Amino acid sequence: MNILVAGFQHETNTFAPTMATYESFVRGEDFPAMVRGEAIYDLLGVNVPVSGFIHHVRGHGHTVTPVIWAAAGASAHVTTDAYERIAGEIVEAVMTASYDAIYLDLHGAMVAQHLDDGEGELLARIRAAAGPDMKIVVSLDLHANVTERMLALADGGVAYRTYPHVDMAATGKRAAEMLLELCRRETRAHLVARRVPFLIPVNSMSTMMQPAQGVYGLLEALEQQGVLSLSFTPGFPAADFAECGPVVWGYGFDKAGVERAVEALFARICEPESQWAVQFEEPDAAVQRAVRIAQKAARPVILADTQDNPGVGGDGNTMGMLRALLKAGVQDAAIGIICDPAAAAAAHQAGVGARIDIALGGCPQVSEDAPLRATFEVEALSDGKFVYGGPMMHGKAANMGPMARLRLDGVRVAVSSTKAQLLDRNMYRAVGIEPAGMKILVNKSSVHFRADFAAIAEDIFVVRAPGPFIADPAELPWQHLKPGMRLKPDGPAFAPVPRIYDKLAQLGIELPTASAPAAAYVPSVRSGKLIHVSGHLSRVGGQVRTGRLGDDLRTADGVAAARQVAIDLLATLHAATGDLDSIVRVVKLTSLVHSTADFTEQHLVTNGASNLLAEVFGTRGQHARSAFGVPQLPLGACLEIELIVEVA
Repeated sequence: MNILVAGFQHETNTFAPTMATYESFVRGEDFPAMVRGEAIYDLLGVNVPVSGFIHHVRGHGHTVTPVIWAAAGASAHVTTDAYERIAGEIVEAVMTASYDAIYLDLHGAMVAQHLDDGEGELLARIRAAAGPDMKIVVSLDLHANVTERMLALADGGVAYRTYPHVDMAATGKRAAEMLLELCRRETRAHLVARRVPFLIPVNSMSTMMQPAQGVYGLLEALEQQGVLSLSFTPGFPAADFAECGPVVWGYGFDKAGVERAVEALFARICEPESQWAVQFEEPDAAVQRAVRIAQKAARPVILADTQDNPGVGGDGNTMGMLRALLKAGVQDAAIGIICDPAAAAAAHQAGVGARIDIALGGCPQVSEDAPLRATFEVEALSDGKFVYGGPMMHGKAANMGPMARLRLDGVRVAVSSTKAQLLDRNMYRAVGIEPAGMKILVNKSSVHFRADFAAIAEDIFVVRAPGPFIADPAELPWQHLKPGMRLKPDGPAFAPVPRIYDKLAQLGIELPTASAPAAAYVPSVRSGKLIHVSGHLSRVGGQVRTGRLGDDLRTADGVAAARQVAIDLLATLHAATGDLDSIVRVVKLTSLVHSTADFTEQHLVTNGASNLLAEVFGTRGQHARSAFGVPQLPLGACLEIELIVEVA
């Protein structure tokens, strides 16, 4: 039998700052670089599912047609370009190649710019090309957000059972066993699935600890009771779409047996919910506690900087934990990996032994974070090439670009030119830091580092320093979850915010046609995620509302005029976005009030606009503001207001 093999993996944090481009998949980042055709055989021996799958089927006398294997580190959405190019390449092969079955090495939590269910859409296209009778089996990450579409379109699927994911190749082997068994039988396996009604924080999913350790132990025991395959995917609780969340699912040829296994595992997961709760340390307290322990310990204390973990969508550049180490005067500490290409380049240009004045790191999307300006000593340089030695990615060749070891006071900083979560001791060793020789280590990771670092750790704390990955899912600004889904164990249930257009209707507001510019400018300009709306004059019935506050207009007249200007601004935003629900935040409002010199209630006048925005957008409508009194406005208008909003 010949099996078509392809892989397309991405874990999408829809709240993260940086998207995954096609080039992200070419590089691979945390993963092996993109490979095609027989180059996929280069992955044999690396701990990835496709490796275990190919090794098993070839060992049983079957052949494979390798197409493409592409993965990128966790980030915000996969760009439309990247998704369509890679998915298109896979579907083209399905349409043109000769094969007897299909295996797909997927993640299960991919969200693209233009669609929520990346894997479900890919499976739909492949199923349409291959036909209804073609056997298709997938392997998924433990963090997959498994959708109804994914389950309906694949004949079978298996998921990782460890976090850290030390069983990726083993999962590929299980997928191979399942596919061969399905092809051997003439009947389709029964599928049973249950969706868990609460989100589970990433940091409580580690199978090296309870409760996950016990849950997966029960899973393997239940699977031995006549079930073809049983899986539990706790999900990735940072993907804002309706089917985000944990799922228990299983396959078998005895439907009643599969149902019993799924129900037993579901009950173990859900009772009690509180078993999945996680406690976080704050930076200063965590460092102080680590110092006390390290004074008497022979092994390092490890602090996990979970909210800047590149493995869940961080960029590896926040400075909160470094500042906490410096504030405490810590000695013999190391932090990594800080992704700052400019800092790495400056270190290489200056050379070992030099002192360089730089602004290190800083995540512009995190308001509580900023670059750290200081004079660092360059202690070591590296080309960033090394081989992973730990159990998770053992044997994978890495290239993080120019790297440097910088020192500031008692802290050594491992700096790279590309981002990757710190999950392997050889990442420190690439710049000459021996992890076991440090008193305190700060790893930009959530759980994966435990696979290689637990053996040398005196203690491990999970720290919640400011970062782009919000570790407590209940604190995320969800908009699209399934109503009723609890945002964390025993947490509040998600209640969707009413659509903006429904809210406008409730307020009796009908948006007018957006007014045309009165001079040489455009109504609005988008820059990144911000839309700057040009100043709008006060109007009534399409005509400019003239007058001067403190003279022929009272404060109440100004409030009414400001409210109408806010409605006109919404009309322009509707024309610019096509959907006011895409506005995630009203950022700044600036008001110019035509008023007499002794009129001092410009702020009250402007409340007419501010209050309207709060009524329409709720907390998203809370904004920064400036209000000015001016002696004249164009066309004699009594008011002009401009607006800045952020869109998804």
